[in-house]
Amino acid sequence: MLSIIKKEVKSYFLSPIGYVFIGLFLAMCSVFFYLDIVQYGSLQFENMFYSASTILTFIVPILTMRMFAEERKVGTEQLLYTSPISTTNIVLGKFIASVVVILITELCTLFYLGILSFFGAPHIQTAIVTLLGFFMLSMAYISFGMFASSITENQIIAGVITIRIFHNNMVFTKL
Repeated sequence: MLSIIKKEVKSYFLSPIGYVFIGLFLAMCSVFFYLDIVQYGSLQFENMFYSASTILTFIVPILTMRMFAEERKVGTEQLLYTSPISTTNIVLGKFIASVVVILITELCTLFYLGILSFFGAPHIQTAIVTLLGFFMLSMAYISFGMFASSITENQIIAGVITIRIFHNNMVFTKL
């Protein structure tokens, strides 16, 4: 499983996918940091992540749409399934690699907490719980994206399916 994780993390950062994901997420978080915190003079770090959860709807498919769809399209899916690694380890390896990218992204958002700490005293326990909850939400979105990628061989279709699942989920949670 470790070899799958290394391969996937390396593929995220040898191609622009990982950098685009991190860049888009941090750019949108910067906008939400300004709109939700700086503009109102608030020290509540969790306000930014309430708005940032909508970002996941559109950028997690960038991360997950190629997971299984590309393997199937290129033909390396058969190599993976005939290797001595179990299917569970393959899926977990790909999932953990995506989680590593999300974790790197969340660690970068700690700079915003540092900025807030410079200007005041934000509630650290609430910020940590918010980061943990956002991390869990990200893992749930990754699992939906993996499912969408596993049912098609076209990356774009996998991305559209993932966005559609997220959009329907957001509509039901707001009712």
